[in-house]
Amino acid sequence: MREEKNLTQENLSTKLGITQKSISLYENGENLPSIETFIKLCDILNVSADYLLDRTDIRYTAKEVTNLSLSSEELELIEYFRKLSPMKKVKALGLVIGMTE
Repeated sequence: MREEKNLTQENLSTKLGITQKSISLYENGENLPSIETFIKLCDILNVSADYLLDRTDIRYTAKEVTNLSLSSEELELIEYFRKLSPMKKVKALGLVIGMTE
């Protein structure tokens, strides 16, 4: 994510107020950031904590989602989608993907 945002380890460490070595250790899986640093990291990279923790493929932060301009039809679809069982969500996504191809 850092490279995708065109940030060097030094740039990112300055923004976070930590050392470049700390960034290197995080990226190599040799250390973990504090909660405070992790929250700042999410903000700087503009991604959700779940995305950074590899718990979801959805990058959007809550702030970005609320800033999206969704039509009333899109919001209605989201509400219906949320009510579906996991299996039905997969089927619904398959149907929508098939319709867009």
